[in-house]
Amino acid sequence: MCSFGEGVSVTPLQPWCPGFRHSNGGTLYYLQHPTAPEEIANFQPVVKRRLDIAPLIPEISDGMEGAVHFGPPAACE
Repeated sequence: MCSFGEGVSVTPLQPWCPGFRHSNGGTLYYLQHPTAPEEIANFQPVVKRRLDIAPLIPEISDGMEGAVHFGPPAACE
């Protein structure tokens, strides 16, 4: 999957949703983009779904940090 090209029907932010869910403790919000000053002043996030991943976050965090520091495993290269 890529975020460019013909026939792709996702926004540039949608591929990042799993990371957003992890950083928000398992809560995934609808992507919204308020543009008018009134919309920004009255902005309310809307929850799309919640996952019970709190017990897994420390393990996931270690793996994500390792990917940043050490790159992908040799099998993925």
